[in-house]
Amino acid sequence: SNGTITYTFATANKTITGTVKDGSGNALANVEVFVHRQGFGASIFTQTNTLGVFSLGVSDYGIYEIGAMMDGMPPVMKNIDVKNESGTKVYADGKDVTSNFVLTLKKASYTISGKVLDSSSNGIGYASVMGIDANGNTVFGQTSSDGSYNLFVDNGTWTARAELPSSKTDACGTWSK
Repeated sequence: SNGTITYTFATANKTITGTVKDGSGNALANVEVFVHRQGFGASIFTQTNTLGVFSLGVSDYGIYEIGAMMDGMPPVMKNIDVKNESGTKVYADGKDVTSNFVLTLKKASYTISGKVLDSSSNGIGYASVMGIDANGNTVFGQTSSDGSYNLFVDNGTWTARAELPSSKTDACGTWSK
């Protein structure tokens, strides 16, 4: 009625802490980790530190989806339940993982490496690269500043595809390995 819009913000005071590791149990640094409330809400993102540790804050108790992504590797996602039980507790698969929550990224058996080049043979940096297998499984990555990339894949026939950043207009195709 008076043209005033009031916003109410919730404090993200419930903390989810954990570690991202590879299939051999080694901690992984610089992995993107996200959490979002199932059914609605925007994701909250962070990145693991040099010890593979992450910490995310949420504002409500309830069921969330948490995941980890690293260029060239298949992402991992889990459902968790954040509960108020004499403080904040985190449950995954029915078990209390508050003090030992681990997300495991499985490094696949094979690597597809390459370089995305323009028509003058210059590397195209920061292009999206993806591999798709015959079953529709997809692995995403991005080229580095010199156009090189790595995709970690399982055994099978894969089609690799690059998508150019908006600053480039050269055509890119697909190829199979």
